[in-house]
Amino acid sequence: MNNEKISYTETEVEALTGLKVKTLQRWRLLNQGPPFRRLGRCVRYPADALHTWINSQPGGGQQSEAR
Repeated sequence: MNNEKISYTETEVEALTGLKVKTLQRWRLLNQGPPFRRLGRCVRYPADALHTWINSQPGGGQQSEAR
């Protein structure tokens, strides 16, 4: 059996990203933030979509040049 995570709960996303659960809930109402799925009353964030969303966010700082 594969132990790779296929989706995250709000609490797991909070721990992974530092975004508060209330922020995730507000973003869902505004149709913003990472993609999510509803399974009945449960909200889940698909792992692949969450990681893609995280990587698509703007970064900061300077990138060092290869020498």
